[in-house]
Amino acid sequence: MKRTISFVLSCIICLTLAGQSSRDQKRWARSIETNHEEYISARSVGPDETTAHSMALAALVSQISVDVSSAFKQEDFEVQTGNQISSTSKVESIIRTYSTARLKDVGYLVLGRSAQETEVFCYISRENLKKVFEAREARVKQYIAQAQDAEKQRKIDDALTFYYWAYCLLKTLPNAQEVRDVVDGRDERIGFWLPFHIKRVMENLETKIAKWEGREIDLLIDYDGEPVTTLQFQVFNGVQLGRIYTAKNGRAHITLPEMMNKKDGLQIAYAYERIGEAQSADDEVMAVLNTLRNPFGKDVVVMSENPVDESAEYNTPDNIVVNSSAASTFANVTSVVMGTPKEQKENEHQLRQLQSEASEAATSQLAKDIKPLHRAVRMVVDAIKIGRYESARACFTEAGYQMFEQLIHYGEARVIGKPEYAFYVVNDKVVCRSIPMSFSFPNSRQSFSDDVTLTFNAEGKIEAVAFALDQIARNDIFQTSWPDNVKMVIASFMENYQTAFALKRLDYIEQLFHDDAIIITGTVLKRPKMVMESQKSLMGKPSVKYTEHSKQQYIENLRACFKQNDFVHIRFTETDFRASNNEENGELYGIQIHQNYASTTYSDDGYLFLLVDFNKPEQPLILLRTWQPERDPGIYSSATEAMRRRGSRNFGLYNMSYF
Repeated sequence: MKRTISFVLSCIICLTLAGQSSRDQKRWARSIETNHEEYISARSVGPDETTAHSMALAALVSQISVDVSSAFKQEDFEVQTGNQISSTSKVESIIRTYSTARLKDVGYLVLGRSAQETEVFCYISRENLKKVFEAREARVKQYIAQAQDAEKQRKIDDALTFYYWAYCLLKTLPNAQEVRDVVDGRDERIGFWLPFHIKRVMENLETKIAKWEGREIDLLIDYDGEPVTTLQFQVFNGVQLGRIYTAKNGRAHITLPEMMNKKDGLQIAYAYERIGEAQSADDEVMAVLNTLRNPFGKDVVVMSENPVDESAEYNTPDNIVVNSSAASTFANVTSVVMGTPKEQKENEHQLRQLQSEASEAATSQLAKDIKPLHRAVRMVVDAIKIGRYESARACFTEAGYQMFEQLIHYGEARVIGKPEYAFYVVNDKVVCRSIPMSFSFPNSRQSFSDDVTLTFNAEGKIEAVAFALDQIARNDIFQTSWPDNVKMVIASFMENYQTAFALKRLDYIEQLFHDDAIIITGTVLKRPKMVMESQKSLMGKPSVKYTEHSKQQYIENLRACFKQNDFVHIRFTETDFRASNNEENGELYGIQIHQNYASTTYSDDGYLFLLVDFNKPEQPLILLRTWQPERDPGIYSSATEAMRRRGSRNFGLYNMSYF
């Protein structure tokens, strides 16, 4: 009997406390609701807490939109849903691009529950809302800084993309026209500076036809008088824009789907939106790209010595017919025509010069007796051109021919132009640089141009093939004061490393890593969904997930990755090095590489760090491998410190400066 009375009293006390809590929350909600100077709030009723929560958040977004609508200059943007919408709904579309993960300090109160419905109240302080807008403004400036760095390195595809992403994000800020930043050494209003600067970038691009034979065309692309490092573009075939091509180190090779008249020239469009990369790298940028109409369509006017016929329906960006499967929008279409006979001769000379530079290794020692090697390379090139690969089998070792087979089946492989070769000594081997080739992937509409190197063993057989490093990365290596043989060993290692991923050579990658190597991967994440609590959501926002793997786990993950991707393409630039030679460890090198990673299902951009043991140059071993989104973030001063902080969300970030 006592136990029953005790239980009843306990229930009464709990119900009384619950009632008090409910009354307290309702009083709290009313006080917030009437405090318009400090808070914006909304409430909603739904059949369950999750639904009511979502409805209340949607209502809050609407309230925020009404509150900030006067700060938006309406004529500055149009949204994708069409023009026949109210100003308020336009602003609401913009506000919805701020993911719930960015609205970090939204508070939630459950005001009542019953079997049929739940009432939820949500609110945000104006101070915290201001911080949300300030965070996006900081992202705008960060993208501009990245774009300027890319422009300095003539990576114009990245520069155009980051400028465009910055401009789109800027359009989603209240009072965007008042945002200022120091650019080019001057304090500028970004909303005015960006369109003019993007116009200047495009005006500084010059594309010339170096050679046109049938459906095969070699292009030269300069930026401000110097060869571009990288640039993405498409060619208009009379109906639509075709596959995405990548110009590299000033050169690009395209294959037309059918014969076209040389006299008509080409219509090419430079890529800048790159939705596919935004989808993986920045979900807020993705939301903005899907919301705003292209703001550059009217702002950017590209001047050209050979303007396109104004009456042509494909001349302006708004009228370009783009295949819906191409995840890309373009800032301009410009005309490229054949030059005069004198200009054509100069263009062909420039093409040969760029091909020659691609084969030069600066201070490296040239091989002497190269006749048999040259003959072998010609046999390989001829075999690729005619499609009879077996005819060159005698030039390879068994392992080398397996790599060759993987190479020619890496997409649709073609030799482009007339290669010019140079042969360099690397210990007891000789490296031939290089064969210009293109690789296209019809399923993904991608096409890459790469220079391919061949490594001969002491018996004169080709034992390895590799994609050559970008000119920037090679310059970083060969401009050091290290001995020539060290430079060539490092360059060959890096080329073999990036090629192993493209050719999906798990066996080689497995050999590269020490059995006890510390391997840390970083994956760019989607913003996490909010975690429900009774009063407030905790919205964590790690944009990168760091994971430590054993060597076996890493290899198995790569196996699955290679299986599900049609292609994997890695591009290295901005390489930085540190040497650590001592009696205990011998020759260890820290290599930090700016890596552009692209595959069928995922892409990212960041910095790879490798700690490599080169005590046996022919068998380099990776002791530590990490990835981070930014250069030298200054999180940890040493690899030891990074490993000690395994519990931190920044686990894996490594500062090259202290190596």
